[in-house]
Amino acid sequence: MSEVKAPTAHHRPLAGARSSKSFDLAGSLKSLAYNNQTAPSNKHFILHSSCEDVLLGITGKDFTIIAASKAAMRGATVLKASDDKTRPLSKHILMALTGEAGDTIQFAEYVQANVQLYGMRNDIELNPSATASFIRTELAKALRSRRPYTVNLLLGGYDTINDKPTLHWIDYLASSAPVPYAAHGYAQYYCLSTLDKHHHPDISFEQGMKILRMCTDELKRRLPIDFKGMTVKVVTKDGIREEEYKDDEPVACPAMAIDIAPTSDSIVPRVVTIVDDHDLILRVTQHTRTQKAAEDGRDKTKAVVDFQVTRQYLVDNSESDFLKRLLTTRHFAEAGKRIIDLDEQNPLAIEVILCTIYRKDEGWRSSALGREVTARTLKLHWEYLWDVVASTRYFMIEFFNLDTWFGLWYEKNHTADNSKLLYPCYQFNHAVGFLSITKNLVYNHAHIEEYKNENHPDLHVPPRIIGALNGARGHLRVVLARWLWAPLQNMMTARCACKGDTVYLYLQALAKTGGYPVDQQGRKSVNDICHQLGLFKKHFHLPQSSKGCAKCARDWTGIVARAVQDIQEYFDGICLDCMDHTQPKFLDEHDDYWNHLSLTMKWDLKCRVSHGQASWYSSFMGRPDTRETLLKRVKKRFNN
Repeated sequence: MSEVKAPTAHHRPLAGARSSKSFDLAGSLKSLAYNNQTAPSNKHFILHSSCEDVLLGITGKDFTIIAASKAAMRGATVLKASDDKTRPLSKHILMALTGEAGDTIQFAEYVQANVQLYGMRNDIELNPSATASFIRTELAKALRSRRPYTVNLLLGGYDTINDKPTLHWIDYLASSAPVPYAAHGYAQYYCLSTLDKHHHPDISFEQGMKILRMCTDELKRRLPIDFKGMTVKVVTKDGIREEEYKDDEPVACPAMAIDIAPTSDSIVPRVVTIVDDHDLILRVTQHTRTQKAAEDGRDKTKAVVDFQVTRQYLVDNSESDFLKRLLTTRHFAEAGKRIIDLDEQNPLAIEVILCTIYRKDEGWRSSALGREVTARTLKLHWEYLWDVVASTRYFMIEFFNLDTWFGLWYEKNHTADNSKLLYPCYQFNHAVGFLSITKNLVYNHAHIEEYKNENHPDLHVPPRIIGALNGARGHLRVVLARWLWAPLQNMMTARCACKGDTVYLYLQALAKTGGYPVDQQGRKSVNDICHQLGLFKKHFHLPQSSKGCAKCARDWTGIVARAVQDIQEYFDGICLDCMDHTQPKFLDEHDDYWNHLSLTMKWDLKCRVSHGQASWYSSFMGRPDTRETLLKRVKKRFNN
């Protein structure tokens, strides 16, 4: 694009001078130099004056909202109450500016002319990203001159090629970034937290307008100036339209509601008695995880539970430095309180932790109250196990204190398909459950991915475990394919005339099952492949000419059936004890892993679960080259 150069200090024409390109569409802008503008003497004044304007931008599923304050201000003076700070650059691009009056007008007209000139010369619109790049380049050029533009702007648009809304944040220092929402001026101090809390990429237009209303209401509450309402425009794939936005609605301030009595639907704390002779109450307040656009932005209380406990018992038996300091150190206000607030915790998780602490007391464990609390915690839904882990970390309690409780919970709640419990079994060191779950994942999933709890995305097993599981699944396929091919090795040296027909019918029957070739069944689980290969007997019929041949008249159906049965018993799962022996160590030494084996080739020596070599091999969590070295040492020892 051959655009007109932006006027800068070293080439802006003097008053009355005629440009050589005065008849060019965009070249006439050069005659609109800063003839009547003088350089401000105080940079802080420039920034302050631009902050008095309000610019807001919000993107949604198929729209971009651009809102700008109507007041044109100079210091504390309102010069105009209906100023439109937006400029349409094309059918699908809208620009909103704030800054020094001369700079904004000059720069807006310059950008408008160049974008439209590009469209006429090339018969195509500039897309929003290219327009943002052009604007940033011009601001950067001016910034390096003696007369930079004091302009902050938002560029909203709709990319018709990629079919998505866009929003670019650009400031006077030529910083540019594509963002889902943005603000300039005073709005960035008061509205960004609201936008961050309520915005998500797939909001509808109605939700976007509600979020905008929340932002403008907050500005009305907190700004000491009257910004005269907002001009709101929307960019969609159909173009740019102005949206009616009422600014005369009253806004309630929080201070007005101080003396209002509690409403009838206020949440009353639910009391849970852990011990009868209590002297301390742990008040756990649970809030809703997410806020909708229709809500007022304040945390909504979901549940309040009071746990009646004894202070000294928690200090002596919690094994948590956090709780000890909280309950005994004078530097914490909670040390002298009878009611201690614990916000943003799940009461069900706190009850589990308190149950595990008090179960150390034999008298409490055998009492009616202890049995009642324990039975209630064992009914915990499996999704809340992640909350238990998060609260355990919060209170800095060692996880082994909860291992016994989790063993009781798993025995009562595990099912045949319990693959989602991979992380809890790993975190609570439950070897039996972890072995069973990892075996289920390897045999019953085409591709193994860990279940992620949406409320705790940071809680997951180490990635190398998922890698080991996918590696074990692939290894099973290789072994199965090798076992199915093994009987054909002898057929290669056979001299009978019927061997060709026999081999052909064997491979044809395998293919008809749908589970062969095994290496081409990537979208099927190992058990699905085995189930299909189980139909081999239905498709294989030995030719009459081969029934009298010693090599061809083999039990081909039995060969396939044994291969299927053996592969289903080949892998037992990943062993937590073998994993513990093979965590990466200093200088990559794994003597304990080497010593883990016995002279009788017992792969599960000193493990809590029984398993074979395949599980031992997949449970190695060190470097692969070290594992291969150790395996060679094992084979050499037992071969000798």
